[in-house]
Amino acid sequence: MSQQRLRATFVKGPQLKYISHLDLALAWERALRRAGVPLAYSQGHNPQARLQLASGLPVGYTGAAEVMDIILSQPMPPGEFMARVRPALPEGLSVTDAEEVPLKGPSLQSALREAVYMTRVETSLQADELTQRIANLLAADQLVQQRTRKQRLENFDLRPLMKDVWLEAHGEHHIQLGMRLCAGQQGNVRPDAVLAALGLADAYVQVERIRLMFEFDSL
Repeated sequence: MSQQRLRATFVKGPQLKYISHLDLALAWERALRRAGVPLAYSQGHNPQARLQLASGLPVGYTGAAEVMDIILSQPMPPGEFMARVRPALPEGLSVTDAEEVPLKGPSLQSALREAVYMTRVETSLQADELTQRIANLLAADQLVQQRTRKQRLENFDLRPLMKDVWLEAHGEHHIQLGMRLCAGQQGNVRPDAVLAALGLADAYVQVERIRLMFEFDSL
């Protein structure tokens, strides 16, 4: 029986950036069971722990503030939850916050609206050139690109999915770009689409998602 819904914020560090979304969920389930957290399970022949990650991180990305809902069969104070779970987590995973939320509230996936990323890109382009490219991107009415979905090539307009892009830092051989992009069921785009539009598709990139934004947040 479901008794409580906890919302945990966690870090997925570089040690785990190459594991899949499914493997990440399994790592969480194992850690929660080791910690003695009273997980609730689905009904049926193959019961599943009732965990929901807000949004899958692409393989190779890290996450500084990922969000997950956990349904418990018995109530547990958020502080006790964090104290139990922290020693049970593998290297590369850490929980930074937990709070109780309404059991019958909207799912994280349905409430997700935007995501904020920091991308480190190896390039020798000068700051003024990059600033101009970003300005041109944000001033465009339409940015048609192609992507593969369900093994089919499709055209899409990047511009309405791109809320903001900015030059965070500039070094001799690299830059750091910030991006606020649409995410979730109403529209979703990855940083690599923005980098392609900036002419940086072939550069070496490190991506960290630093925030997920929901309909109940102040966007």
